[in-house]
Amino acid sequence: MRSKFLVIISTILFIISCTDESTPLIPEEELLAVWAYVYADEDLDDIKLTSTISLDSDLEEAPLVSGASVIVTTDSAAYICIEDTSNPGNYFYPGEDFSAKAGDQVELSISTGSGDVYATTIVPPRPDGVSINVNTMTLPAFGDRASMMEWRENAEDVEVSWTAEAEAWYYVVLECIESNPVEIDTWNMGQRPAQHRIFPPVQDDHYRVRFPLFEYLGTHRLSVYRVNQEYVDLYEYREQDSRDLQEPLTNIEGGLGIFSAFNSDYVTLEVSY
Repeated sequence: MRSKFLVIISTILFIISCTDESTPLIPEEELLAVWAYVYADEDLDDIKLTSTISLDSDLEEAPLVSGASVIVTTDSAAYICIEDTSNPGNYFYPGEDFSAKAGDQVELSISTGSGDVYATTIVPPRPDGVSINVNTMTLPAFGDRASMMEWRENAEDVEVSWTAEAEAWYYVVLECIESNPVEIDTWNMGQRPAQHRIFPPVQDDHYRVRFPLFEYLGTHRLSVYRVNQEYVDLYEYREQDSRDLQEPLTNIEGGLGIFSAFNSDYVTLEVSY
């Protein structure tokens, strides 16, 4: 159901809280940086481990951490994760019996040669009443870019709605789920279309998606995810002013990063000529 939407959070974490004897650019020790996400009723396959780097480092990306012991525990069982040999630093549970339900407390335990980290999160409820204002979108035969742009300006927005709870956070993911998607001819002059898009978290009961964001024909899935506050905090923290750096928000004990859980429901839309 989901795409690998957490690319938006793939920012490098820095350590800047130091003692009086240290420089804010150089950490006293490396810490483990964790991006770990649990999705209700889906596979457990989105855990990434890196080490932190200092602000004065010549490295462009944080080093991946291999060989870690990773265990995820829910209310019903413990699941031992293994490293993806084709994608070092990324871990997953190889079985098919993983289960995380709304209300479960989920624990993450990681051991490496340099120490242990620990985190907990709660699986949020599934969004209720997910619906869409249109189920099909039929495109006219555009003769040129001008006619396509004119139609776009007047096309109806696609609106996904749900029953929002007070102070709850949600976000929408748009994804073309065709195995061999056919691009809509939009005369984009070589720009690569996006097969999936992730929209910012909102505290609302709907989200409008403009037609230009649909760039393929066929079946599209619009998923509504309910998310926890720790995800929202890190999302909002992903860009900092270099003049006012602060210590990253984290819910990882013994390290940095985020461990969070998600629950979702979806609707579909058909796009055709």
